[in-house]
Amino acid sequence: MAAVLPARTDKGRSCRAKAFILQSESFYSCATCETASRQSKKPRIHDCRLNWEGSSKAMEADVCVYLVKSCEEKNAVVSVLVGDDDSSTISKVRKNVKHEVEKWSDVVHAKRSFGSSLYSIKTQNRSLTDMNKDDEEGVQNGLKSIVPHAYGDHSSCGNWCGYLKNPASYKHTGLPCGKDLTDKSLRQSLGKIIEVYASNAKKLAPLGSSQANEALHNTKGSKAPKIRHYRSSKNNDFCVACAVGQKNLGHSYAFMKTQLSPGSNSLKLAKKMDKRILSLKEKQKTREYKKKRIEKKEKWLKKTKQLEIREGQQYSSGMGFDGHNAAQEIPAPPAASKIEKQGNDAKILQITATDGKDEFFIYVKPYHIISPEASDVNKLTFQRGMLFHDGKPITDAIAIDVTLQNFIEWLKSRMPCILVAYNCKSFDARFLVQAAEKNGVMDDLAKTVSGFTDSIPAFRELPPERKSHSQENLVQDLLCKSYEAHNALANVQILYQLVNKFLNVKLLQKQSFKVSWVTSYQKLLKEKKLLVNTPQPLVRDKYISASMAIKCASSGLGLHHLQAV
Repeated sequence: MAAVLPARTDKGRSCRAKAFILQSESFYSCATCETASRQSKKPRIHDCRLNWEGSSKAMEADVCVYLVKSCEEKNAVVSVLVGDDDSSTISKVRKNVKHEVEKWSDVVHAKRSFGSSLYSIKTQNRSLTDMNKDDEEGVQNGLKSIVPHAYGDHSSCGNWCGYLKNPASYKHTGLPCGKDLTDKSLRQSLGKIIEVYASNAKKLAPLGSSQANEALHNTKGSKAPKIRHYRSSKNNDFCVACAVGQKNLGHSYAFMKTQLSPGSNSLKLAKKMDKRILSLKEKQKTREYKKKRIEKKEKWLKKTKQLEIREGQQYSSGMGFDGHNAAQEIPAPPAASKIEKQGNDAKILQITATDGKDEFFIYVKPYHIISPEASDVNKLTFQRGMLFHDGKPITDAIAIDVTLQNFIEWLKSRMPCILVAYNCKSFDARFLVQAAEKNGVMDDLAKTVSGFTDSIPAFRELPPERKSHSQENLVQDLLCKSYEAHNALANVQILYQLVNKFLNVKLLQKQSFKVSWVTSYQKLLKEKKLLVNTPQPLVRDKYISASMAIKCASSGLGLHHLQAV
């Protein structure tokens, strides 16, 4: 969460903040969506909390830009920004606002950053592992081998050393560029630090843990939060006693102490919470749980690393003092290839239709943020749970399942009907059927819609021959007018005029196809996507070309078929 507080008066004097002006929150996950994803189900209609898909380090700058712009809209211009120097916030603010913004450094953060820089030498090397438990000599030798290991001397390393297993491909995981250290003075400093721990190997060998005590501290923190000062009164004693009682007796400790007969609901809740805790403890001991936890952590770290590499340096302790105010972002791939890659994963944002008399027009609220490439085309963006068109909020956007139900009801009064669309066969029909299948209304759609017609091949049969059959060119040639090509409502209105004036029923029926054909085509595309990756070893070894691999997949051939031959 971030907030804007006044830092100085309109006369330039600093002042003590007495009230929040604005606050904003960013969420990189939604529990409802994640639960539905784990269960392979469609999320129910809910107030989705997901409004951020970048890394957590880039979140601060994004929220700050949003707050500054919001202040501008309320005629409260932010001229001074006070904060730490650990992120590229000020650079992003100056890039996105028109007026000048002055940056002040927070003195508390500045002192802390300076101290951390001096002590950073201590945190560059790991000194403890779970190996050599109860082995004092093993711990001592392991500690003493850390510095030589970091400098390329592996003569004293144990079986934990990756260099001894594979010298040719070994790289350090915790050192810059994976290379050995070379600074002699740094080696002396590190050696002195390691010697302190090595001389206390007897204390370290048992690998004692205070995690159980930390768990009790967490329970106590829920009874006496640090934001409340209880230590100066007897309240703290009761809070600690409650934490101990809950740890030892479970959530029914209050009933036992007061010797009161608990209500049926209270007793049921206490038993349920105790049972859940015991079940979680047993589950956390299993191999499957630990394996899943490691996999989840690796997946999250990989995703975070990818985002941070693409975004550039957004947050680092003291980066403002080093002159790194601006983040150097890696450019996104070209728009054409990006849109092409998103073809099979596109999401419906608008559904529009007309029969010449009535019109159906609804915006669809997406579950995730719209890509910048798509926004450049349709001028739609999705920020902080709100859909925007050309910067203006759309308050009547609804979920895709409700939209489809409304659309089918609108079509039922016009049965039998054929849906005509430009590029319908490769785009509109596919994604409409795909959305209907995901939202459980496929049967209703098949009963309501007799079929689809693609206007492109239909207009190609009209004389004279044209070099381009894009809808913009057809409108200009046949209707001698222009229209807003990326406006869905204008699109269907102009298409209705073209179809009604220049195409007949026989031509529409000739180029039509049933809903069942679209379903079969979707299955074919999924099979092609799976098969196209199987002959990649042959492509790498240049036995076949990449285009030939695509042709094989399109015909239903995979690597196992070629091997059988």
